[in-house]
Amino acid sequence: MALSVLSWAAKVCLVLLSSISFPQLLCVQVILAQADRDTAILGLFQKMGDVYSFITEDKRLHQISSMHTVLGQISDQILECAHFIRDYSKTKNFCEFLQVTALFTVSMFYYYRREQNRKEDAIRGYSGMLDKLMDNFQKQVTRDVAIYVHRTGKSLYVLLTRHLFIRLQAKH
Repeated sequence: MALSVLSWAAKVCLVLLSSISFPQLLCVQVILAQADRDTAILGLFQKMGDVYSFITEDKRLHQISSMHTVLGQISDQILECAHFIRDYSKTKNFCEFLQVTALFTVSMFYYYRREQNRKEDAIRGYSGMLDKLMDNFQKQVTRDVAIYVHRTGKSLYVLLTRHLFIRLQAKH
C-alpha cells in the first residue's frame, strides 16, 4: 500500500514538474532561497538581540576597564549587523525584481543568485563574528578572574605572613 501511495505521489510530482517551464522552476528556487535568507536574517536579528541584552543587562560590566576593548568590538559588530539588516530590507524583493524584469532569462537568474549568495555569505559572516566576539568576551572574563584570584592569593599570602610575623614578634 505504501508503495502505491509513493508511486502516486511520484506521478503527481512528475506531472507537476513536467508542466512547469524552466524559468518558472528557477523562480520557485529563487523564492524558496529568499525565504531561507529571510529566516537567516531573523536568526541574525535574534542573535543581535541576545548579545545586546547580555551586554546591557548589568551596568557594572562597563566599569571593568579590561572589558572595554571587547565590548567596543561587540558594539561595533552589532551596529554593522544593524546596518546590514537595514540595507537588506531596502533591497528589492524577488517579486519586485520580476515586475521590473520583463523577460526572466537564465543569465538574469544566475546574476540574481550570485547577489543572493553574497548576502547569504554576509549573514553567515556576521553571525559567526558575533559568536567569535562573545567567545572572546568569555575568554577575557576567564582571564580577568584568574588574574584577580592570583592577586588575591598573593595579597592574602602577604597579609598572613605579616600577621604571623607580628604574632611571633609579640611572643618574644
